[in-house]
Order: sequence, then structure tokens, then C-alpha cells
Amino acid sequence: YHHYQMIHVENSDKVIDGLQLIFVELPKFTPHSYAEKKMQVLWLRYLTEINDNTREVPEELMANPEVKKAVDALEVSAFTDAQLAGYEKFWDIISVEKTLYNSAERRGMEKGMAEGMEKGIEKGIEKGMAEERHLIALNMKKQGVSFELISQCTGLSIKEIELL
Repeated sequence: YHHYQMIHVENSDKVIDGLQLIFVELPKFTPHSYAEKKMQVLWLRYLTEINDNTREVPEELMANPEVKKAVDALEVSAFTDAQLAGYEKFWDIISVEKTLYNSAERRGMEKGMAEGMEKGIEKGIEKGMAEERHLIALNMKKQGVSFELISQCTGLSIKEIELL
């Protein structure tokens, strides 16, 4: 296994990001677990089975995320300039759609929250007014005012007034 990074010739502390070379000498690679052996077989299949004539990649290769990424990169690198422009345009459209969707979702959430707050305020006012009517009725009851008069003044039923 050999891993190379690109560095600036005059300033060797500066690593050039984005381009690295990794070489795995498969004849010298000794797998120590089943997973390593499986990866070795998958990469050998990728290197020997995928070529210019490949039209369909076997499912076993596409099931592995690392090999799938390599296949995807290989497909993109084989695009003509027109195909590459179409590919980039496609991802631009996807990005715009995603942004619009997220924006609409946020606006919907904000609208829902505003409506919820409005309904909450309305319920709070109604509850406060009901409590006020009960308090007035209770005070009138303590003063000996008739239940009929209390009912007319507060809008409460006589039964509600009796329960106070």
C-alpha cells in the first residue's frame, strides 16, 4: 500500500489538496479477515471486468459503496464534453429544486407557526374572558344578587352559577 500526496516544490509544508495517488500492490496484499478478502476480490473484479465494452456493472460490485463510487467516477470521466455539461446541468437543477423545496418548507412552517400562535392567542383570550365572567358571577353571588340577574349580566347558566 503506497499513499502519495502532491506537495508544492518550493514549500514542502504545503500539501496540494484534491489529488492523491494510492497504489495497492495486490500480489503483496495479504488479507487478514473475511472482509479484507471480500474487498480484494471486489477490487480485482472491478479492475479485470470493467472496461470500454462494459454496459452493465454486476450487482455485487454496485452493492459496495467504495466500488460504486469508483464506477460512478469512471462513468463521469468517460463523458463527452456535451454529456458532462448535461450532467452538471442536471445536478444544478437538482440543487435548485432542493433549495426551493427547503425554502417552501420553511415558509410553510413559518405560516403554520403564525396560524398556531393566532389560534393560541384567541383561545387564551376566550379562556381569560370565561374566567372573568366566573369571577364576576362569584362576586355577585357573594353579594346576594339573584341567580337570574347574575345569569343576565354574565351570560352563565343558572346551573353554572350554582356550582360556583
